[in-house]
Formats: sequence, C-alpha cells, structure tokens
Amino acid sequence: MTVPYLPLEIVEEIIDVLVGDTKSLLSCSLVSVSWVHRTRRHLFADVKLHSLSDLQSWFKTGLGPSSNHVRALDLAQDDKSKWIIPDTLAGIFNDFTSFHNVESLALTGLDLTLFDEHSLIRFFGHFSERLVSLSVKSMTVHPDALLFFVCMFPKLDDLKLDYLMTGKAVIPFRKPTITPRFRGKLALSNIKSHGTSMIASFVDPPLPMAFEDVCVVDCRFETPTPLKDLFVACQATMKKIKVSKIFLGEFRLGGSSR
Repeated sequence: MTVPYLPLEIVEEIIDVLVGDTKSLLSCSLVSVSWVHRTRRHLFADVKLHSLSDLQSWFKTGLGPSSNHVRALDLAQDDKSKWIIPDTLAGIFNDFTSFHNVESLALTGLDLTLFDEHSLIRFFGHFSERLVSLSVKSMTVHPDALLFFVCMFPKLDDLKLDYLMTGKAVIPFRKPTITPRFRGKLALSNIKSHGTSMIASFVDPPLPMAFEDVCVVDCRFETPTPLKDLFVACQATMKKIKVSKIFLGEFRLGGSSR
C-alpha cells in the first residue's frame, strides 16, 4: 500500500496550527526528518536561560542548531549565580551569540555598570537587527550606559524598565551614534531617582521619541522635570497615558489615565 504524499507546504501549515500544543509538536517532530525544522521553530520559539548551566545544557543536549528558532529569550541571574558578566560571556561567546533571531529580550539581574561600550556591542550587538521588545528588570545601571544600551536596538517599539538601581559607570559612555525613533509602548515602574535621573538621558534632544502608550507606575523623582520632559518628548504621538503612585520630592501623585 502506497503511503499518501503530502507536500511539505501543507505539512507546515498543519504544524503551524499546533502552536502552543507542546505534546503534539513533540510527536510531529518524531514523524520525519523533514518535519523537525518546522516543529522546532515553534517548540523553541520562547526560551528561558536562568543560569550558566541552563545555557551549557542547551548545547550539550544537541539543541545548538535550534538557537536560530528562538524568538523570545529570557536571561536572568541572581546574586548567587552571576553569569551574565563580561569575563564569563567571553568564555561562551560563540554559544551566547548564536541566538541572533531574537525579537523579544528580557533581562533580569544584570549589572550594566560592569560593561563598557565595546563589551556591550560585542555581547549584545547580535540582537540589534531584529529586537523589537526589551524588558529590563532589577538591573544596576548608570543613565549613560542605559541610554547607550537601549540605542543599540533601533527597531524597538516596546520598552519596559522595572526596578532599576543606580550604579557608577566604570568607563564614561559616549553619546549613542544611532538614535532610534522609539515608538509603541514605554513602561516605567519602580524607578527611584536619587541625584541622577534615570530617564533624563532619554528626553534630551536630539533623541527622538514617539511612544503611543506610556505607563509610569510607582516611581520617585526628585523634581517634576524628568517626567514633564518625557511627556513633552512624546506629546505628538501619545494616545494613552497611565500615571500611578508617583513621588515628586516629598509629594505623591495618585493614579490617573487618559
């Protein structure tokens, strides 16, 4: 009995319908070698690496070729396991930079003050062409370093900054040579500005901003200036604003939206 033949284009359409059904996708990956590429594209679209051993296991188990399929990458470290640092990344450079099709990047616990311009470009530059969404959480930063880092990704349209801690930059950063036109959504939460405004660099000309959706929640600023400058910079494009639990010096503003 002849086994009916299905064109690969039809098979891929069928596999695409199974997005989110991990069990079925795993079964499909065992049917034929020709089905593996499409199933891996969905199975490994979203990957979380929260330790150096996670990254090493990814390659030891033969998943290295699947790095091309990763679209959403979550990298995290804590105080006990600091692996997203220049010295460690230098030893795993080829593996770390193999995730070059990432469109959404989440970073947790990174100390950006340990990097200089050269190391930021070396270890994160491979994300620059495709990245459209960046989430930064529990990060130690200096405003100049943060601005340089964000401006490495000219296609960003979703930027989220959550719980940033001010640190001292090891080496002074130059003004970014690329000035992306930010658009889409900006979310700021748990930003505590003491002496140096964390968002001041983002609203100084000539850096253009065109966020349509701005959300500022549970932030503390010594003066209203950074917040005012942010809204002025985005006033031509803003369609939605949410402000909640804002502290300006000794004053607190309640929630409001428009």
